[in-house]
Amino acid sequence: MASPYPVELRERAVAVYQEGQGTLAEIAVLFMIGIATLKRWWWRFSKTGSVAPLPHGGGQPAKIDQDGEIVLREWVTAQPDLTLDELVEKYQEFFKVQLSQAAMSRTLLRLQLVRKKSRSMQPRGMTPRSSGSASNTARRRRGSTRIDWSSSTKRDVVSE
Repeated sequence: MASPYPVELRERAVAVYQEGQGTLAEIAVLFMIGIATLKRWWWRFSKTGSVAPLPHGGGQPAKIDQDGEIVLREWVTAQPDLTLDELVEKYQEFFKVQLSQAAMSRTLLRLQLVRKKSRSMQPRGMTPRSSGSASNTARRRRGSTRIDWSSSTKRDVVSE
Protein backbone atom coordinates (compact mmCIF):
# COMPACT_ATOMS: atom_id res chain seq x y z
CA MET A 1 0.00 0.00 0.00
CA ALA A 2 1.28 3.45 -0.93
CA SER A 3 1.97 6.04 1.72
CA PRO A 4 -0.44 8.98 2.03
CA TYR A 5 0.24 12.27 0.26
CA PRO A 6 2.03 14.88 2.41
CA VAL A 7 -0.27 17.20 4.36
CA GLU A 8 1.46 20.26 2.82
CA LEU A 9 0.48 19.12 -0.70
CA ARG A 10 -3.09 18.49 0.43
CA GLU A 11 -3.33 21.92 2.05
CA ARG A 12 -1.91 23.73 -1.01
CA ALA A 13 -4.27 21.94 -3.44
CA VAL A 14 -7.34 22.64 -1.30
CA ALA A 15 -6.27 26.28 -0.80
CA VAL A 16 -5.92 26.78 -4.57
CA TYR A 17 -9.40 25.32 -5.13
CA GLN A 18 -10.85 27.36 -2.25
CA GLU A 19 -9.46 30.57 -3.79
CA GLY A 20 -11.25 29.70 -7.03
CA GLN A 21 -8.10 29.54 -9.17
CA GLY A 22 -9.47 26.70 -11.29
CA THR A 23 -11.80 23.74 -11.53
CA LEU A 24 -11.24 20.47 -9.71
CA ALA A 25 -9.93 18.91 -12.93
CA GLU A 26 -7.49 21.78 -13.61
CA ILE A 27 -6.12 21.78 -10.07
CA ALA A 28 -5.80 18.00 -10.08
CA VAL A 29 -3.69 18.22 -13.26
CA LEU A 30 -1.64 21.09 -11.78
CA PHE A 31 -0.79 19.07 -8.64
CA MET A 32 -0.58 15.74 -10.54
CA ILE A 33 -3.23 14.04 -8.42
CA GLY A 34 -6.53 12.38 -9.26
CA ILE A 35 -9.76 14.36 -9.36
CA ALA A 36 -11.37 11.93 -6.91
CA THR A 37 -8.44 12.46 -4.53
CA LEU A 38 -8.89 16.23 -4.61
CA LYS A 39 -12.66 15.79 -4.08
CA ARG A 40 -12.01 13.66 -0.98
CA TRP A 41 -9.60 16.23 0.39
CA TRP A 42 -12.08 19.06 -0.24
CA TRP A 43 -14.92 17.07 1.37
CA ARG A 44 -12.78 16.25 4.42
CA PHE A 45 -11.69 19.90 4.72
CA SER A 46 -15.27 21.16 4.50
CA LYS A 47 -16.45 18.69 7.17
CA THR A 48 -13.51 18.69 9.62
CA GLY A 49 -11.40 21.75 8.75
CA SER A 50 -8.38 19.51 8.13
CA VAL A 51 -7.00 17.59 5.16
CA ALA A 52 -4.79 15.30 7.24
CA PRO A 53 -5.12 11.57 6.48
CA LEU A 54 -7.34 9.52 8.75
CA PRO A 55 -5.60 7.11 11.13
CA HIS A 56 -5.23 3.48 10.10
CA GLY A 57 -8.07 1.21 11.15
CA GLY A 58 -5.76 -1.25 12.88
CA GLY A 59 -6.97 -4.55 11.45
CA GLN A 60 -7.60 -7.73 13.43
CA PRO A 61 -6.07 -8.05 16.89
CA ALA A 62 -3.20 -10.52 17.10
CA LYS A 63 -4.18 -13.98 18.35
CA ILE A 64 -0.79 -14.47 20.00
CA ASP A 65 -0.63 -12.26 23.08
CA GLN A 66 2.41 -11.34 25.22
CA ASP A 67 2.21 -14.57 27.23
CA GLY A 68 2.08 -16.52 23.99
CA GLU A 69 5.11 -14.64 22.66
CA ILE A 70 7.12 -15.54 25.75
CA VAL A 71 6.24 -19.24 25.44
CA LEU A 72 6.86 -19.19 21.69
CA ARG A 73 10.29 -17.63 22.21
CA GLU A 74 11.16 -20.43 24.66
CA TRP A 75 10.02 -23.14 22.25
CA VAL A 76 11.98 -21.76 19.30
CA THR A 77 15.09 -21.23 21.43
CA ALA A 78 14.91 -24.79 22.73
CA GLN A 79 14.04 -26.36 19.35
CA PRO A 80 14.90 -24.04 16.42
CA ASP A 81 14.13 -26.76 13.87
CA LEU A 82 10.37 -26.86 14.59
CA THR A 83 8.27 -26.32 11.46
CA LEU A 84 5.41 -23.82 11.25
CA ASP A 85 2.91 -26.69 11.37
CA GLU A 86 4.51 -28.05 14.53
CA LEU A 87 4.58 -24.64 16.19
CA VAL A 88 0.92 -23.99 15.31
CA GLU A 89 -0.13 -27.40 16.61
CA LYS A 90 1.88 -26.98 19.81
CA TYR A 91 0.46 -23.47 20.36
CA GLN A 92 -3.12 -24.63 19.78
CA GLU A 93 -2.74 -27.50 22.26
CA PHE A 94 -1.11 -25.29 24.89
CA PHE A 95 -3.33 -22.19 24.64
CA LYS A 96 -6.52 -23.70 23.11
CA VAL A 97 -6.56 -21.00 20.42
CA GLN A 98 -7.20 -21.59 16.69
CA LEU A 99 -4.26 -20.23 14.76
CA SER A 100 -3.11 -20.17 11.13
CA GLN A 101 0.37 -20.68 9.73
CA ALA A 102 0.32 -17.10 8.47
CA ALA A 103 -0.38 -15.74 11.97
CA MET A 104 2.45 -17.85 13.37
CA SER A 105 4.80 -16.71 10.61
CA ARG A 106 3.95 -13.02 11.20
CA THR A 107 4.56 -13.44 14.92
CA LEU A 108 7.93 -15.10 14.36
CA LEU A 109 8.93 -12.26 12.04
CA ARG A 110 7.76 -9.62 14.51
CA LEU A 111 9.72 -11.30 17.31
CA GLN A 112 12.72 -11.74 14.98
CA LEU A 113 12.89 -15.43 15.81
CA VAL A 114 14.93 -17.47 13.36
CA ARG A 115 14.09 -21.11 12.86
CA LYS A 116 16.82 -23.25 11.41
CA LYS A 117 17.18 -26.91 10.68
CA SER A 118 19.98 -28.53 12.60
CA ARG A 119 22.69 -29.94 10.31
CA SER A 120 23.25 -32.88 12.60
CA MET A 121 19.61 -33.88 12.54
CA GLN A 122 18.00 -35.99 9.86
CA PRO A 123 15.19 -34.17 7.99
CA ARG A 124 11.76 -34.96 9.39
CA GLY A 125 9.87 -37.69 7.56
CA MET A 126 12.96 -39.07 5.85
CA THR A 127 14.14 -42.62 6.37
CA PRO A 128 17.85 -43.35 6.32
CA ARG A 129 19.24 -44.98 3.21
CA SER A 130 20.80 -48.38 3.44
CA SER A 131 24.57 -48.36 3.49
CA GLY A 132 24.63 -50.50 0.32
CA SER A 133 23.10 -47.79 -1.89
CA ALA A 134 26.33 -45.80 -2.09
CA SER A 135 28.41 -48.81 -3.03
CA ASN A 136 25.88 -49.83 -5.72
CA THR A 137 26.24 -46.41 -7.31
CA ALA A 138 30.01 -46.72 -7.32
CA ARG A 139 29.80 -50.20 -8.89
CA ARG A 140 27.51 -48.94 -11.63
CA ARG A 141 29.94 -46.15 -12.48
CA ARG A 142 32.91 -48.52 -12.75
CA GLY A 143 31.11 -50.88 -15.11
CA SER A 144 29.56 -48.20 -17.31
CA THR A 145 30.04 -48.03 -21.03
CA ARG A 146 31.81 -45.20 -22.74
CA ILE A 147 31.09 -43.88 -26.21
CA ASP A 148 34.19 -43.14 -28.33
CA TRP A 149 34.15 -41.41 -31.67
CA SER A 150 36.32 -42.82 -34.39
CA SER A 151 37.78 -40.88 -37.27
CA SER A 152 34.83 -41.97 -39.39
CA THR A 153 31.31 -40.83 -38.68
CA LYS A 154 30.46 -44.09 -36.93
CA ARG A 155 30.17 -44.31 -33.20
CA ASP A 156 31.79 -47.22 -31.44
CA VAL A 157 30.62 -48.35 -28.03
CA VAL A 158 33.62 -49.41 -26.00
CA SER A 159 33.20 -51.36 -22.81
CA GLU A 160 35.75 -50.82 -20.07
